[in-house]
Amino acid sequence: RNFFIKNIQMGFPPHYFVSPPDASLICAICRDVLEDPQTVRCGHSFCKECLFQCMDHRRREHERNTLSNSPPPPLPCPMCRESGGDCFPSLAVRDIINGLWVSCMNNLEESSDEASSDRSSAGGDGSSVTGRRVRRRPNEDGAPQKCNWTGRLEDFSRHTEECGLKIISCDVPGCSGRCRRQDMREHQLSGPCITARLEANISAAVAAAGKLFDKKLKDAECKHKAEIKLAIERERSNAAGGSTHLYLSSFCRKWMERKPDPLFEFVVFRDDYTTYMTRLLIGVPGPKRTPWEGGLYPVLMQWSPDMRMAPPKCQLPAGFHHVHVYSSGTISISSLREEEGWHPEVTIPEIMFEIQQLLAHINPNSPAQAEAYNSYMCNRKEYERIAAATAHKYKPSNFLQLAKEAFTERERDPIPNIPTVHVDERNLYRGTKIPLPPEREPPEEPPLPNRNMDPLGNAPCVCSCCAWGSPSSWDSHHEMRFLWGIGG
Repeated sequence: RNFFIKNIQMGFPPHYFVSPPDASLICAICRDVLEDPQTVRCGHSFCKECLFQCMDHRRREHERNTLSNSPPPPLPCPMCRESGGDCFPSLAVRDIINGLWVSCMNNLEESSDEASSDRSSAGGDGSSVTGRRVRRRPNEDGAPQKCNWTGRLEDFSRHTEECGLKIISCDVPGCSGRCRRQDMREHQLSGPCITARLEANISAAVAAAGKLFDKKLKDAECKHKAEIKLAIERERSNAAGGSTHLYLSSFCRKWMERKPDPLFEFVVFRDDYTTYMTRLLIGVPGPKRTPWEGGLYPVLMQWSPDMRMAPPKCQLPAGFHHVHVYSSGTISISSLREEEGWHPEVTIPEIMFEIQQLLAHINPNSPAQAEAYNSYMCNRKEYERIAAATAHKYKPSNFLQLAKEAFTERERDPIPNIPTVHVDERNLYRGTKIPLPPEREPPEEPPLPNRNMDPLGNAPCVCSCCAWGSPSSWDSHHEMRFLWGIGG
């Protein structure tokens, strides 16, 4: 045979066929039974791979002899040397061969030259691969191992998927060993495979550690950028409006000098004078002529120490039954969210008025508490009954006691103490010899306007919030605006 013929790995060895195959089914190139037969112009058939390798060899010979890239002449038939041309699949011959009976081709017999070959070429289990002949390790009794399967050639591929003598590659990552399927477990317990597995595990651990390090480095970078951004915002906030303590101190001073008429019944408590102020305890009265009337509801307003321009966090007692109050007590109102309606120019009195009017004016399109929402939508009388019971519970005489129970004795996020210093106009005269002025008379509430809808577009409302906020967007002394925050 020529050199290029010796290296061809095509065709089925004839000795595996139960009956000797006809000579017309033998490939003249590899001397084996045709595999994927191709027929040339003269009618002779050859294995596809054999024929293509012959064509490739002829092309390389032509390029070497002519020193050009011109196409070589057609390959003559390897048998009759007749001028060749295109080849095409021989489907009829293929069907005949696929119907022949064969024994298992994983039974590889030892030839005399293979038996004398060096065992250094053997695999870890004593098997060696030499072309299509593989020397196999014998059984314990000395007889060579053999598979007794016989069947049609077309069924051999399915048998190969479960044959124990099939040479397969080890599936352990990093191991390049090959052995019989039935010996694979023994191979995977051998030293080379264990070493390959350890090396693969070490490589995977190093790669995972590298990814984890990269992730932590990226997280640290993002955190550092966020801290820088927060520091810049704090500087801008302080430059624009001063510190939180100065801002709240200024509010308390103005509140003692004169509280706005619409907020006459509100009460304010601050922290001790030796404490850096970041929060206020507000007593919000229920709007008149509503089920909430008669109650004084504790609202804890907290600001970030270094972010005076940010909106405060406003909380009612946990479990407060209202459509726009989360179960934790946090008030859900659009104007107190930075991404929606918040603006740094909104003052504390305006926030207080928004919270009061939110009690009586419900936005059903954006609830924060499922239980209260279902009660409001399905049984309005039951919702109003619960509101009246809540108003009875939060009577003004119980204000500080209920506020202490609500904010200092809760299980989640407990507060060490609550603001207890009453901010009142009479505190201005504490420690002085100036006589106290007479107590201020409650301001007269404006008359309700004649209209069909309230500012939120709901049914006609007669509450005190609508009475104060209807005539104008500012109070009579131009001290505060009447902002109508949308719950949600």
